[in-house]
Amino acid sequence: MLRYIFLLLLFCGLFSIGALAQSSQHITTADQSGTDRDSMREPVQEPQQEMLKEIEIKRAEGTHKQNIERAKESAQLSAELRDTYEQHKALDPAGLKKLGRMEKLTRQLRGAAGGGDGEAQLKDPPADLVATLARMAELADELRKCVEKTPRQVV
Repeated sequence: MLRYIFLLLLFCGLFSIGALAQSSQHITTADQSGTDRDSMREPVQEPQQEMLKEIEIKRAEGTHKQNIERAKESAQLSAELRDTYEQHKALDPAGLKKLGRMEKLTRQLRGAAGGGDGEAQLKDPPADLVATLARMAELADELRKCVEKTPRQVV
């Protein structure tokens, strides 16, 4: 029993020595001032900050490219919907699926731009489905152009 207690105290002592050796405090001589320590730490933090900035820039570029792709796909889907309806005078299940995909893309674009999910009232709502699809294609193309012109830093 005494042997186990001794081993336990020995292990605790070894672990505490290891923990003290890994502490973040640096032993400094009396002639070193606080500014010397700060200048020694600064070069270590500077590359880390640069790496974080580069990662943030790459993420912003990726998000911007993704938004451009969403806007292009939305414009393409709206043009396809307009053309399909003009030819067949009806929306088939594939057309409804495209409409759902387009709604999802525009919600994602609006969310990325900082817009809300609130429903806004249209000033001049189109009277029939042909006019609605034509206006939707026009607005989707306009949105695509605006997203392409928007610089990455704004997003």
